Amino acid sequence: SDSSGTRNLSLKSAHCKIAEIEEVNKMKYRYLGSSGMLVSRITLGTMTFGAPDWGCDENESHIILKKYFDAGGNHIDCADVYAGGRSEEIVGTFLPQINRDDLVLA
Repeated sequence: SDSSGTRNLSLKSAHCKIAEIEEVNKMKYRYLGSSGMLVSRITLGTMTFGAPDWGCDENESHIILKKYFDAGGNHIDCADVYAGGRSEEIVGTFLPQINRDDLVLA
């Protein structure tokens, strides 16, 4: 670990770790800059979660989130302006179903 607590991995061990995870999940991953966080290459956007008239409701949103996590995804884009904040609430009600440490919330 360096002074910020981020694990420094050699390039070879980092590639081995990514390959091992990708083999199990079939999702592709990459490190997020120099943060040491391993994120799925596909980020799930949640702008439509809870949007009236054209979005999806909480139940449908939870189904989408579950399928995304089951496919190996771990990187979610969420903002307080999506559906007037409803998107964040929906993601929040889903969190007890997963290990929060396995999620990178942007």
